[in-house]
Amino acid sequence: MDVAASKSAISERRPSASTLFLLALAALALYFCYLIASPFRAPIFLALMIAILFHPVHVRIQQHVQGKNAAALISTSSQGCLPTSKMPLAFVSQSAAA
Repeated sequence: MDVAASKSAISERRPSASTLFLLALAALALYFCYLIASPFRAPIFLALMIAILFHPVHVRIQQHVQGKNAAALISTSSQGCLPTSKMPLAFVSQSAAA
C-alpha cells in the first residue's frame, strides 16, 4: 500500500511556486516583446504585401535571366522604380492596421 500511495502522490503533484514564478516571468517577457514589436506591425504587413505581390514578377524575371543574383538585382531595382505601385499598398496597410 505504501508504494501505491506514493505513486498517486507523484501523479497528483501540483506545480511548485518556482514553476509558477517562471511561467509568470515568461508571460511578462512575452508581453514586453509584444510592446517592443507593436510599432513595427504596419511596416511588416506592408513588406509582406509587397513580397506577395512581386513574387510572380521575380519568378518571371528569374526564368529569363541567368543567375539568381542578376534576377534579384533586376527585381529589387524594378520595385524601387515603381513608387506609384506602392501607394495603394500603403493605404491598404494603414487601414488594416487601424
